Amino acid sequence: MNQKFLYIKVICIIIVVAVTLGSYSLFKKDRPMTEEESIVFENIPQMVVNEPRDDKPAGSLSLETVTDFFFAIPNEYFPNEEQTKYTEEQKEKMIDIIDEKNWYIKLSPVMHWDGSGSMAMFLLPGSDTKYIIFETTKCESICMQEIHVFEYKNKKLTDITDARLPKIDQEKVKTAFLYVLPREGTKIKIIEQRSRFEDENHEKNIVAEIFWRKGVFSLEYR
Repeated sequence: MNQKFLYIKVICIIIVVAVTLGSYSLFKKDRPMTEEESIVFENIPQMVVNEPRDDKPAGSLSLETVTDFFFAIPNEYFPNEEQTKYTEEQKEKMIDIIDEKNWYIKLSPVMHWDGSGSMAMFLLPGSDTKYIIFETTKCESICMQEIHVFEYKNKKLTDITDARLPKIDQEKVKTAFLYVLPREGTKIKIIEQRSRFEDENHEKNIVAEIFWRKGVFSLEYR
């Protein structure tokens, strides 16, 4: 009985070794398959791994809240002497006031930027297109302000400043000025720089105003 059991065990070991060597030879890449091996290989079920696929178009952004839009503004539009790439967490720390209802954000000085800023959004009734104005200001002996207009359309954010922001005629406004974005309403005030601390509501020394009318920013001088 023991000899018979030993004989069977030896046969099993031989079969396992033969199968192992056969599998190795079958898939070994440094020799061509024989015709018999090719037939066997073609009948082995193959596992197909699909490449990851993004159904969204390139550059697509799904933005819903005023915070979403603020986070989506590219880093190059933020003052940054050290060329640091801001994360969403770092951008969130910049926010001083957030008014979701009125689509408005006010920024306070943080990190690599000793200045202030604000963002206001302008909507079109019956349209998914939104317009965002974002400004940053740094004041020392004089104030330096950068302002940009973005369009959010078809889930893409595009800088349209040159096409949409009215140009200020320096012949009509003979002083340094600042844009003041609205927290309520849609009127953008343009005030004399020197009066920025004189009136919290910026009702004095207004040199011009920009009105949002039917999807167009219109400039009127005082």
